[in-house]
Amino acid sequence: MLIDGESLEDQYLLQGDVTVVGAGPAGIVVALELAKAGYEVILVESGGLQFSERAQNLGETPYFDQRVHAAMSQCTRRQIGGTSTIWGGRCVPYDPLDFDARSYISDSSWPVSYEEIAKYFQRACDKFFCGDAEFDIRIN
Repeated sequence: MLIDGESLEDQYLLQGDVTVVGAGPAGIVVALELAKAGYEVILVESGGLQFSERAQNLGETPYFDQRVHAAMSQCTRRQIGGTSTIWGGRCVPYDPLDFDARSYISDSSWPVSYEEIAKYFQRACDKFFCGDAEFDIRIN
C-alpha cells in the first residue's frame, strides 16, 4: 500500500514491527527481506513516485567540495527507487567512507557499520539482477 504522508492527519500513527527509511535499492531490499521473514514493515520515503524538486531539496548539503564530489542533486534522488532512478543501469555499493561521521553535520554517524552491511551486497545484487557483488574500479 502506498500512502502519501501529506494526506495524513496530524498525529496519525503508523504501526508496524520495523520502519525502514529510504525506498532506494538498499531500503527496498531490507523491507522485502523483513516482510518475507514475517515482519510488518513500514517503508518511509521522502519523495514520491516521480521526481519532485521540493523533495530533492531536502537532500542538499550546505557544504561539499566540488573538487571531489558532485552536487547532491546529481548523486542522489529523493523518490521511490532512490538514486537508482538516475544510475543508468550502473550499480555500486556503499564505500567505507560513506559511513564516516562528518564533523560539520551533527549526528551524522550511521547506526550500522560498513562491515555489517557489506555481507548483504550479493543478496542485493541478486534482487536487482546486477551480477556479482564485485566492485573494483582498479585496472589490473
